[in-house]
Amino acid sequence: MSAVLSSSQRRIVLTFCIAGFTYFFSTWAVAVYLPIYLEKSIGLSRMAIGSLISLYTVTLLLLVAPFGHLSDRASPKRIIQTGMLLFTVHALVLASAKQLPAFVVAQVIGGIGNSLVVIGLPSLYYKHLSPSRRGQKVGIYIFATFVGFGFGPLVGGFLINYCALSYREIFLVLAALMLGLLLFSKSLKDSAPFKMRLFEYREDLFRKEVFLLMCMLVAMGIHYGNERTSLPLYMTDVIHLDDFDVGMVFAVLGFWIAVLSAVAGTLWDRNKKVLLFICLGLVVSGLSHMGTAFTNSYASVLLVRLFHTTGDALVIFSIHAIIASIFPSARMGGNVGFTYFFQMLGGFFGAFVSGYLDGHSTYRASFLVAGSGTIVVGLLLAANWKTMLSLSRQLSK
Repeated sequence: MSAVLSSSQRRIVLTFCIAGFTYFFSTWAVAVYLPIYLEKSIGLSRMAIGSLISLYTVTLLLLVAPFGHLSDRASPKRIIQTGMLLFTVHALVLASAKQLPAFVVAQVIGGIGNSLVVIGLPSLYYKHLSPSRRGQKVGIYIFATFVGFGFGPLVGGFLINYCALSYREIFLVLAALMLGLLLFSKSLKDSAPFKMRLFEYREDLFRKEVFLLMCMLVAMGIHYGNERTSLPLYMTDVIHLDDFDVGMVFAVLGFWIAVLSAVAGTLWDRNKKVLLFICLGLVVSGLSHMGTAFTNSYASVLLVRLFHTTGDALVIFSIHAIIASIFPSARMGGNVGFTYFFQMLGGFFGAFVSGYLDGHSTYRASFLVAGSGTIVVGLLLAANWKTMLSLSRQLSK
C-alpha cells in the first residue's frame, strides 16, 4: 500500500479501516447472538424475534436518507461519534433488558445509532479518496469491515462457549469496545459541511444506472434481513451448532469476503469491466442462499455459504465502488443515504417476512424467498446489459 498511496491517503485508509473493523466487529457480534439470546434465554417466539430485527431495520430505513443529507450539511465526524454513542447505549440496554418493551427501546436506539454510522463512516471516507487507486482503497476498506464481521461473532462465540460468559456479558463487553472506538474516532479526518438544498441531489439520482444500483441494494438488503433473522437460529435449531461453531461460520465467511473484496479492488483499477460480472455474482448469491435451506451439517452449511459469499463479494465491492465513483464528494452523504434507503427497505422486508415464515412455516421457506429475489435482480441487470456497459465506460474515464 505504501508504494502507491501518499502519506495522507495512507493515514486516511488506516484510520477509517480501524474504525470500520471495530464497528463491524461489535455490531455483527450483537447481530448474530441477539436472535439466539432472545429465543434461548428470553423465550420469545420466532415471529417476535423477526419483528424486533425488522424494527431495528425500519429505524434505519426511516433515517438513512435524512441523516445522509445531514452529514453533508454538518460535521460528518460528529454524526459518526453520536451514532457510536447511541450504539453503546443499545448494547447496554440489551444487557439489562428482561421484557419485550425494553428490547423494543434497545432496537430503536440501536437503529438510530447504526444509521448514523453506516452512512457517515463510508461517505466521509469516500469524500477523502483521491481518484488514483480508488478501487484498491475501497477494497481495503471493505476488507477491514468484513474481517470485523468475521472476528466479532467468532470472538463472541469463543467467550460464550469457552470462557462461560453469558450473552448479557457479551453485550457489556461490546459496549465497552464501542466506547473505545468512540475515543479513537477523534483521529478520523473530518470534512467541511456544505450548504445545499435537497433538489440539488436530483441530478445525481435520476439516472438509469442509479436505478439499477438501487435494485442491487434492495436485493442485498432482503437477504441481509433474512440472514440476521434466520441464519443463526437455523444453524442452532436445525443443524445443532453451538455458539462457537456459529461464530466460526461467520468468521470464515467474513474473511473470504474480505480477501475477495481486496482482489476485486485491484482488478477494478486495472479494468472497470469487472463490473459486468455483478450479474453472475447476484445469481450465484441467490442460488446458494436458497441452497442453505437444504444443508444439514456443519460442513454443508459452510460450503454452501462460501459459494454464497463468493457471489456476494463481487456485488458488495461493486456497490461500494460505484457509489464512491459516480457521486460528487460534496453531496456524497446525501447520495449514500438516499441509495442505502433501498437496502434498508429490503432489509426490513427480509427480516419481517423471514420472521413470519419462520414462525408459520419453516426456515426453508424464508431462504427460498430471499434467494429468489436476488436471482431476479441479477437477471434484471443482465436484461439491461447496455446500461451496465455504459456504466463501466463512465467509470473508466
